[in-house]
Amino acid sequence: ELSSLLSELKASLEEITKVVEPTLQAVKKAKGRSQRAKTGDSVADALQSLRGKNGLSFIESKYTLMLSYCCHIVFYLLMKCEGKSVAKHPLLGRLVEIRTYLEKIRPIEKKM
Repeated sequence: ELSSLLSELKASLEEITKVVEPTLQAVKKAKGRSQRAKTGDSVADALQSLRGKNGLSFIESKYTLMLSYCCHIVFYLLMKCEGKSVAKHPLLGRLVEIRTYLEKIRPIEKKM
C-alpha cells in the first residue's frame, strides 16, 4: 500500500514538474503576448490555439488537481507514519475523488 502510494506520488510530481508546469508557464507566456500570425513553430502555434480554446483554464485545473492529489498523499503518508488510523478519515474519500477527476480528464487531455 505505502510503496504504491509513494510510486504514485513520485510519478505525479514528475508529471507536474516535467509536463504540466512547463506547459502552464508557456501558455501563460503566450497569453501575455499580443495575438500574431502563425509562427511556423508547431509548439508555439499549438500554445496559441490552446489560448483560444480556454486551454489555460484546463491546464490550470489539472495543475491544481495534481498538486492537491500530491498534498493529500503526503498527508496520508504522514498519518500512517505517525500511527494514526486513516480507515474512517475523510482523507481517503478525497483521495479517491481527486484521482477520479484526474482519470476523467485524461481523454480530454488527449484530444488537446
